[in-house]
Amino acid sequence: MHKKIKTYITPIITLILGALSSVFPWVEEDVMEKIPRLRYDIANKLFDHNRNNIFIEDAKWHKAETVCKLLVNLFYGLLLFVFIVMLLLSIIYFIRRFKSNLFISVIPFTITIIFLVMQTLMPFVNIHTLTTDGSYFPEDVFDEFSTEWYVEHLKALDEPSLYSFSTDENITVYRFLWLRTFHEPIAIRIHLDHNTKTGIVYFKVCDKDGFNPGKLIIDKSFNLNKKQYKEVDSLFFVRKFWHTRTAEIYNDGRDGARWIIEGVRGNKYHIVDRWTPEYGNTRKIGLYLLKLCGYESQSIY
Repeated sequence: MHKKIKTYITPIITLILGALSSVFPWVEEDVMEKIPRLRYDIANKLFDHNRNNIFIEDAKWHKAETVCKLLVNLFYGLLLFVFIVMLLLSIIYFIRRFKSNLFISVIPFTITIIFLVMQTLMPFVNIHTLTTDGSYFPEDVFDEFSTEWYVEHLKALDEPSLYSFSTDENITVYRFLWLRTFHEPIAIRIHLDHNTKTGIVYFKVCDKDGFNPGKLIIDKSFNLNKKQYKEVDSLFFVRKFWHTRTAEIYNDGRDGARWIIEGVRGNKYHIVDRWTPEYGNTRKIGLYLLKLCGYESQSIY
């Protein structure tokens, strides 16, 4: 009995570590998301109790955020290292233990690899019921205020409903809607053509702010070359867009910006909405798309 337990303990640990290695990137964003929100909550409390103490030493908070990010990455690196070592030990052990039965020796590794591959190939979360009625968003995503707010800006920017595009399995399209409190609203939409390995980008800007869109003042488009196509196509997978939940843990704030990213691919629709992200994949996707369009501004928030 003890020999059997000893025989299978290594592959079992390997499978557990493999699962943790796959799930950990999701948890990382949750951990990092709490730090700026904690700073915001403390600022509000200080403001309510004593107006003279509203200013918080941002340097200390940035230092704490950097340390937290470092610890999280070190833990993930250690987890991956141990996983690889355990996997190699399991391979060596099983090959030596079951020389006469190669099928048995590769079972645990096959299961682990399948788990990791499925995690990559089936990344879609929050999949919504498809519609053909022209709605901009699924009914269960936003409250009435947010829906009207976002749709008003999209219409002012002369933007179509990406949600209605999800009825066509051949369409791959992404959009970044950036609504800043004190600056002009911006929409960046990208259509990818997987047959030609190219794409087209639409860049639009209105002349008012994040609450009053105003009139459309910039409406331009340009084609993606094959290198840019490859970067954009992989961007949303590398940055775990399809794994990211729609709403954040803390979804409130006074002045700031909404970073709303939508995606349609193979009959799947997903949307992510963040308030003034100071880090993380949503911010990195938005910054990449702004850079792709040649947009430069000191007001990135």
